[in-house]
Amino acid sequence: SSSSPTFCAGGTVTLTATSNVGNYLWTGGATTSTIIASTTQTAIVTSTNACGSVQATLIINVIPLPTVTLSPSSINICVGGSAIALALTNTPVTYFWSTGASTSTVSLNTAGIYSVTVSNTCGSAIGTVTVTIGTVPTINVITTSSVLCRKFRFCVVE
Repeated sequence: SSSSPTFCAGGTVTLTATSNVGNYLWTGGATTSTIIASTTQTAIVTSTNACGSVQATLIINVIPLPTVTLSPSSINICVGGSAIALALTNTPVTYFWSTGASTSTVSLNTAGIYSVTVSNTCGSAIGTVTVTIGTVPTINVITTSSVLCRKFRFCVVE
């Protein structure tokens, strides 16, 4: 009986084959009855003698530890505006934002540092995005007096 082993990145699984003829050939070239696998792969073991051969196949699945990158990592919005932050991950995860949201995106409209924790069965990772509120531009015009002299030799003070 065989199953498809699944485990977290950084772990290993030991595969042991039994055959009534006692010889083994694994994908990768090993000729022992037992191998240790640490990567996602399809492991095939063959046992052969003069009367025939038989194969067993196992699909090994390694679940990656989650990582997260925020896009963008910083946001500058105008007063009254909002922006969307996206959590990019390397594997299926659950999301928990400091805002309470549980999706890969969140709409932000207040200045601050926001975090998202992404988790799977193997672990979690945290990312942050900083939101700043831009100021509305203002302009001041300063007037000063000037003296304009016309070609008729009189001057006007403005």
